[in-house]
Amino acid sequence: MWNLSPTGFCFGASTLEIAQKAGISEASIFKPFSTKEELFLRQWEFLKNVL
Repeated sequence: MWNLSPTGFCFGASTLEIAQKAGISEASIFKPFSTKEELFLRQWEFLKNVL
């Protein structure tokens, strides 16, 4: 599984780590997602449909 931090995506990845991995600024994350929880839930929904 792809983890952004030693403790895993759900339990410890900062928005800065997520942004750096994506190659974008941290502020860019919150343009389409109002919270980190929304980012996670939208990613989860996407992965459920792909897998």
